[in-house]
Amino acid sequence: MSGRLSGYPKVVGRIQRELVEGLVSHAYLVLGPPQVGKMVLALDLAQALNCEGPDVPCGRCPHCQKTVALAHPDVQVLALLVDQKSERFHQVVSIDQVRALQRDASLHPYWGKYRVFIIDGAQRMSTEAANCLLKTLEEPPPACIIILLATEENDLPATIISRCRKVYLRPLPVSQVERILLEQGTAPEEALLLSRLSGGRLGWALSARGETRLMSARSSVLGSLRGGLGGGIPERFHLAEEMAGLFYKDRSALERALQIWLGWARDLLLVRGGFNQGISNVDEEQALNQWSERLSNKEILAFVKAIISTLECLERNVSPRLALDALMLQAPHRGADA
Repeated sequence: MSGRLSGYPKVVGRIQRELVEGLVSHAYLVLGPPQVGKMVLALDLAQALNCEGPDVPCGRCPHCQKTVALAHPDVQVLALLVDQKSERFHQVVSIDQVRALQRDASLHPYWGKYRVFIIDGAQRMSTEAANCLLKTLEEPPPACIIILLATEENDLPATIISRCRKVYLRPLPVSQVERILLEQGTAPEEALLLSRLSGGRLGWALSARGETRLMSARSSVLGSLRGGLGGGIPERFHLAEEMAGLFYKDRSALERALQIWLGWARDLLLVRGGFNQGISNVDEEQALNQWSERLSNKEILAFVKAIISTLECLERNVSPRLALDALMLQAPHRGADA
């Protein structure tokens, strides 16, 4: 298996043994927090199943290259869709997607040895989709592997869980993430920043390397936060409106933005306590120092709780505009000159 997940030797070693011994399961359930490396592991396994190299996955043969580029005819990734029929517009893996999977799974592999289906965000399958998938898991077609990616085991039906081989990916120590990034040629300054921002999520750190667009988006999110904290009620409601609009375009993008806010607020508490060496946003230290002088611990803690509450409300499909309006009303305020 690829060295991209060298931080998980037990997990990778177990799957390697299954490949060598021909004991690959027809279905895997990969569990862990967002961007911990679940998709990296799934694509590594998909590469290994069809790889033609001596050490699988070699990363160089046509099967490996097509798989990692999401262009292999026998490897499909089912992503979340917006359910336009729902008045709450929550994202789901739909029954139509699973039915299409069933049709394709019944076919012989077109090019490789296996057909591989990766279901990202499996915890958000609709009830109908989960019941439909269960039929395939109970009677799996030959040469077909299904890999489900989910954050929490309890978010899936027990009938689905019982028919999958479970794999857990947990956050790594930040120092280990930094070491892996350095070993893979990342510049020391970037490795430090990405490892701190990752919170131990190796998958996020690997995907963020050299991604100027991702880091630019983060800077924009933090700029909007500071603008909201320094603005009046109209500016705050305008920001809430913009972020609610983002929810309908890309729910996960809004959740990532709120997690960035949460990390920045956490860093404020560390700075106020004199623990600058522990902050995640190391490139924001100057701004954190300035804001920590303007806000009290009580205000920051209240804001942290409000962000967490907003994330929970969104998970329960509360109206995003109402949840974000409430968040902006609870955010601390220190005037436009801040």
